[in-house]
Amino acid sequence: PPPPAIAADLPLCFRRLEEPLPLRVREGPDGRPTDVAPGASATAPRNEGWGTFPPALWKTRAAGPERISGGWWAAATAREYWTVESGDGWVGLLYRDARRGGWFLEGWYD
Repeated sequence: PPPPAIAADLPLCFRRLEEPLPLRVREGPDGRPTDVAPGASATAPRNEGWGTFPPALWKTRAAGPERISGGWWAAATAREYWTVESGDGWVGLLYRDARRGGWFLEGWYD
């Protein structure tokens, strides 16, 4: 008999970092992140199921943005989230923080 059918999409689990990791991001003309590298002061977690990420520099495919804002009564939030994929298939969630400035890695999918 033929093997059982396999679902086309696998569910992914999102792994959120305790503290977002600062990143250096090169943007395309439309603001889309094209190249990603750890920030100068970033200390990436090691051996947490993702090897030695992040590498020195990696090119990405990006989907987004998803924009959020709120909290005007306290410390306002304004972020632009992007899902990015490296050439070897690593998928992460980045955001650009309009209030603090800069790019951050929120977590990754596995």
